[in-house]
Amino acid sequence: MKLALLDWLMMVLPLVTVIAIGGKARRHMRSVADFMAGGRVAGRYLVAVSDGMAAMGLITVVALFEFYYKSGFAIGHWNNLAVPIWLFINLTGYIVYRFRETRAMTMAQFFEVRYSKRFRVFTGVLCYLSGIVNYGIFPAVAARFFIHYCGLPQQVELLGVGIPTFAALMALFLGIALFIVLGGGHLTSMVTDCVQALFGYAIYLAIAVAILVLFRWDQIATALLDRLIDLHLGRPLKSRRFLAAVMDFLLADDRRVLDFCAAQGLRPDAALRARAHLPGADLPHWT
Repeated sequence: MKLALLDWLMMVLPLVTVIAIGGKARRHMRSVADFMAGGRVAGRYLVAVSDGMAAMGLITVVALFEFYYKSGFAIGHWNNLAVPIWLFINLTGYIVYRFRETRAMTMAQFFEVRYSKRFRVFTGVLCYLSGIVNYGIFPAVAARFFIHYCGLPQQVELLGVGIPTFAALMALFLGIALFIVLGGGHLTSMVTDCVQALFGYAIYLAIAVAILVLFRWDQIATALLDRLIDLHLGRPLKSRRFLAAVMDFLLADDRRVLDFCAAQGLRPDAALRARAHLPGADLPHWT
């Protein structure tokens, strides 16, 4: 085991609290509208906080760590450009308010109103199948993470029978999710997501304060600006790999090459000669 008692308490206590609150919230589920749409009574803060937390699963954290490890933090600048757009949509209700006026409780129901019942069945089946796939991938990634992060054994003994830790954790995660969702639907999901977010805010603040206390600013700046060799993510036109990718896209279509060279006043073979000086020019071409 790699974690101390305090580490385990920081993981287990919030989990137990969320499950307990989810159990108490189940008693408020009295109708289909409560199950499918949270009774349509959630306020802006509850909706905003729970929606943000619902998008921050463990699989997202693992993906972001891999994302920033390979590309550096500067690439997050491009994601931030979408913030004003989403802020405008959320504050004005653009598109969303028209959907809420239909009183539809699911997207599939809305598709029946807008298109046809056959299309509703198709989208419902598609959503169901994608959910089945998600419930296979998400718990698997979470189980792998906890096994390696917590230093758990690959197998545990129960009544003399060896049980793979991976399977046990997947069953635990699925059981918790089903307990919360099937017991109260969207109502309990929103409440538990909001409670998770409140725990998360406190933890994020503690991590931020610890980083500022334990590390000097020049060390933080070095880590944030660190990146793989030749990846100028803040200024991609200085990256030879980025330029090579652009040239590969250009050279994939003869008409595109001819139009580009004509527009720039270059010889038709100029693009190919430029590609030869960029990384990856010695790779075989199969087309």
